[in-house]
Amino acid sequence: MTRRDLWTMWLAIVGALVPILACAAQQRETEHPRNVGQRIEIDAPTYWFYEAMGMLQGVQTVNGRVEGTFTERQRATRFAVPADQVRDPAARTAGYKQAVARIIGYMRPGAVPDTESNRQYLRELQTKLKAMTGLDFATYDEWKQWFDANREKLKWSDEKKVFVVEG
Repeated sequence: MTRRDLWTMWLAIVGALVPILACAAQQRETEHPRNVGQRIEIDAPTYWFYEAMGMLQGVQTVNGRVEGTFTERQRATRFAVPADQVRDPAARTAGYKQAVARIIGYMRPGAVPDTESNRQYLRELQTKLKAMTGLDFATYDEWKQWFDANREKLKWSDEKKVFVVEG
C-alpha cells in the first residue's frame, strides 16, 4: 500500500466522520434540557400548577431561585424559577386554577381509562380539589358547572388556604 493509498483512505474516513460528528454536536445543542440533566426555567404559574397537583420534589430556594424536580408522566424534570415570581399571589391563583381545570377534566366520564390505579389517582385528585376549593360536589357535571361559572372570579386566599369567589 502506497502513501497515496493511505492518504486516500484517511480522507475517506475523515470525510465519513465529519457529517456524523457535526450532526451529533448539533443534536447536543438542540436537545431539550430535561434530556441532558440541566434545569429548565419555568414560570411561576407552572410552578404552582405542579405544586397543586402534588408533582414537586426536592424543592429548595438557592440564590433567589426556587429549584427542584417535577414528575409528569413518569418523567422527572429539574426546574428553576425566580423566587420573587413564586411569591406573586396572581401567579399562585393562575397555577391553581390550571390545576383545578385539569382535575375537573380528568373527572369527565371516559377521560381516563377505568383502572384501579386511575380510580385511586382520581380519588387523590378529588381530595386536592376539595381542599383547594372548600367544596364537595358529587359529580363531574357539578364541578364543571361551578368552575365554568366562577373561573374568572376565583382568587387564591393565603389566609383561608382556599379559593374565594370575588365579586
